[in-house]
Amino acid sequence: MGIRGIPAQQGYVINVGLNPMSNDTHSDQWDDYHEFRYWNYTCHLPASQAAEYCKNPDVDGDGITDYQEVKGYTVRIITCWDPQGNPLYSDTTIYGNPC
Repeated sequence: MGIRGIPAQQGYVINVGLNPMSNDTHSDQWDDYHEFRYWNYTCHLPASQAAEYCKNPDVDGDGITDYQEVKGYTVRIITCWDPQGNPLYSDTTIYGNPC
């Protein structure tokens, strides 16, 4: 195994563009090791494609990072107004599947 558990046969980690000196090549809050494992094992992508996805913070292009989709993100919704006209909110955690 190579840097942080990602295969490194013949310089694999560097050749696919992941930064072996960084835990998070593209700074999306999801470390390369766990992101690679998600794409490679959970989504059953070949290692080369999983490594490419590790370099893109929003693979499905929906404006929500892959990390936020997998780990969940909170959306605050106005549910109604009080008698003074102030909004009352409800927080909902949403999960996605960028696979």
